[in-house]
Amino acid sequence: MIDTLRPYLELLYFITGGPVLAVFAFLALKQITVAKQNARTASQREAYRIAAEQVKCYAHEVIPLLNELDKLIDEKAINVFSNAQIEVEDSGVRVKNKWNDGDLDKLVEIAPTLVSALNRLEVFALFFTSRVASEQIAYSSIGTTYVRSVKKLLPAFIGLANKNSYENILKLFLLWHQRKESERLEQEKADIQKRLRKIGDKKIEAIGTND
Repeated sequence: MIDTLRPYLELLYFITGGPVLAVFAFLALKQITVAKQNARTASQREAYRIAAEQVKCYAHEVIPLLNELDKLIDEKAINVFSNAQIEVEDSGVRVKNKWNDGDLDKLVEIAPTLVSALNRLEVFALFFTSRVASEQIAYSSIGTTYVRSVKKLLPAFIGLANKNSYENILKLFLLWHQRKESERLEQEKADIQKRLRKIGDKKIEAIGTND
């Protein structure tokens, strides 16, 4: 009796069980997809939150240190920062220092403030180079001042950065400097195109050449 009914039972199982299993598989896949999207959204939200915190820290902690350092550089007339020739390329930075008499001794005198500023900048940059915080969010707020400040300090620490000290400062600087340069070129391109449209393509046709 069972042997007689087995083909019919198997057919019934296939007809009913197949679609049910397919539905369960679809629902499970959908839940996994939703979970991944939720995790991605949560990670992005956290990255934005940390970026906002670091922007605040930059304003309240880093900028005062940089202002203090700038004051000392001006007071002691340390010219190496303004005299240095700096070339920023895609692969890295080249700095040609021009030391005046006494510059090195003066640099030693401000070393504690310089090191404090660089250490704080390194911690700040690490949040973004390690991808814990969203660098795009921070760039829109402080990208310009960061690039300008770090570029000024390059003569004092570029040698250390190439030896894995302060490497995160340099890595973030190169990223943001390249972006600023790209934005500048895009703006120049837009300005040129605007001027070209104003000039137009005026011609003086020879007599009898017009249709």
